[in-house]
Amino acid sequence: MFRTIEKERVGFMKKIGLFLVLMMFLFAGCGEEKTGYLECNNSRNEETFSTKTEVKVYYENNIVKTVESIEKVTSDDESILEYFEEALIESYASLSENYGGYTYNFEYEGNTLISKTTINYEVMDLKALVNDDSSMSTYVNANNQITKTSIKAMYSVLGLTCK
Repeated sequence: MFRTIEKERVGFMKKIGLFLVLMMFLFAGCGEEKTGYLECNNSRNEETFSTKTEVKVYYENNIVKTVESIEKVTSDDESILEYFEEALIESYASLSENYGGYTYNFEYEGNTLISKTTINYEVMDLKALVNDDSSMSTYVNANNQITKTSIKAMYSVLGLTCK
């Protein structure tokens, strides 16, 4: 009888040990945050200018946190470069003032205008942006966050390819 009780106790202890090991794996996997980035790009050649856009989208658990972009416009026509610079400054300044989250700067390398921009979606007021631009509602989830899937779709509409 003593051996039967001892066998049952050992069997029970093995089951508890197995249960604890399984729970550790389960909870360790649940707490792990998946972070990463997408790279998106586009190039375009027109008669009087060319553009090249490189974007890195940083995400955590499928939610976009920040976007860093480098946009280059090359032209021998100085007025085209000035036009792009003015248009981008106006756009970024307006977005930054109204919703926050934008930092940007411009520089020239020869006949190329280079715009470096960071968008911090954790700071940006996406709810206000969606209220002002209803087309953005297709790119945010129920918590007014941009997901990795939706930003890929948004950039695809803009002609960028993401990997």
